[in-house]
Amino acid sequence: YSPLALSEFRATKVGLVAPRERQRLDDLATKDPAAWANMFPEGWAAFRRERLTTLVRRLHDAAKSARPGVIVSAAVMPNADVARDQHFQDWSAWASAGLLDAVCPMAYATDVSDFAEQVNRARSRAGMTPVWAGIGAWQLSIDRTADHVRAARKAAAAGFLLFSYDAL
Repeated sequence: YSPLALSEFRATKVGLVAPRERQRLDDLATKDPAAWANMFPEGWAAFRRERLTTLVRRLHDAAKSARPGVIVSAAVMPNADVARDQHFQDWSAWASAGLLDAVCPMAYATDVSDFAEQVNRARSRAGMTPVWAGIGAWQLSIDRTADHVRAARKAAAAGFLLFSYDAL
């Protein structure tokens, strides 16, 4: 919701509205800078999602240019639809486009069966991109963390991440 982002979004929509509606929205925007975003919520979400995808692409390209063998990964919400629609992380598309070498779903469920379900769903949406399962170890006992590690392995995750190291 920065002024620049709102202005750039307005520029994408200004030609789609009649002059009278444009003036009304611009007047409203003097009191509520998000007026254009509020008028076009789906467009605003798509704009934000595309901006994040552009950032991921730029980071991928810069990292691979500087160090061709570097692994580019992203810690993401485990449910691909929720990640895309509510957090603008279109990680399934990023994986399909080759922008990620590994997907790291933050599958922080405390129940091991819920965790396994999150990892399995993430694996199915990641395609050929390896999944490194994020385990919320800060909220689990050592034994339950070990259960989650075993569940990640059983779900054929390519690896796992323990969050957070300082809580171990």
